[in-house]
Amino acid sequence: MHLQYLQYQQIDQQKWDNCIQNSLNPRVYAYSWYLDAATNTWDAIVLNDYEAVLPLPYNNKWGLQSVYAPTFAQQLGIFSPKTIDQGLFTDFLKAIPKKFKRIRLPIKHGQTYSIQEYQDYVFPNYELDLSQSYEELRKNYHQNTIRNLKKVGKHQLSLHKNLDPSFSVNMFRETKGDHLGHPPSFYEQILAIMNAAIIREKGWIWEMCNEKGEACASGFFVLDKTQHQDRVYNLFPVSNEEGRKKGAMFGIIDHVIQIYAGSNTLLDFEGSSVKGVAQFYERFGAVNKIYRHIDCNRMPFYVKIPFNWYQQWKMR
Repeated sequence: MHLQYLQYQQIDQQKWDNCIQNSLNPRVYAYSWYLDAATNTWDAIVLNDYEAVLPLPYNNKWGLQSVYAPTFAQQLGIFSPKTIDQGLFTDFLKAIPKKFKRIRLPIKHGQTYSIQEYQDYVFPNYELDLSQSYEELRKNYHQNTIRNLKKVGKHQLSLHKNLDPSFSVNMFRETKGDHLGHPPSFYEQILAIMNAAIIREKGWIWEMCNEKGEACASGFFVLDKTQHQDRVYNLFPVSNEEGRKKGAMFGIIDHVIQIYAGSNTLLDFEGSSVKGVAQFYERFGAVNKIYRHIDCNRMPFYVKIPFNWYQQWKMR
């Protein structure tokens, strides 16, 4: 067994993507094109000739290199066509170079192993298996979901497909930007991801429009087709005030469910820890499939103490 640390320019992206594509539990976030769009830069730990891989997104803060969890890459971890056991999981983490003084990795659902030096943080993610017929899936809709779908018809909302992400991003900025205070890099990265997926014919936008043809909600979805099970990601949903009142996002999600119902596909809702958002997903019949962040702080003590103070201040 040979584990090697590879810098970005050393990675064979075709072999990398083949490993992700054929892995037992793939995620779209781990493809090279997605990582290129979603991260500042990334390196990797690779087993032999790409038999298993661990992406390492990293940045430089406080003059130190840190592996971090990218905003739009919810679940990473070790990817392989073969089962990963505790021993190999540990070996991969121990192979991360010492130059990375802080490591916070998002670990996908199903990789439950831990290692002593790392702390675990658990997060919810809701998934809906679409293998049943639409009629059967709809039987699991909550009454609140049914009522909101009736609103869509009552207000004569119409659905349109769009391949221009700028409108969706601008709507998010206008409706949530002031409240959330995201930096410019947030918008640059989601635009880069959307454009990269659309160019590869893996992503598209559904917009719900009012009777005047004005969009009041949109959802950006990414489809990842693999040999085991396809997965549709609800990557970037947004509604304005009109859309929320008229149940527009309910109509968009219901439409996606109708498209893929009866197929070997999962709808990945991507979260959420926000109670109201989690309830929205649950009321379509989605099930919580937790994932983790694992965290290791290797900083010297004279940096670790002010860093921890800064983290606590940010969370106030």
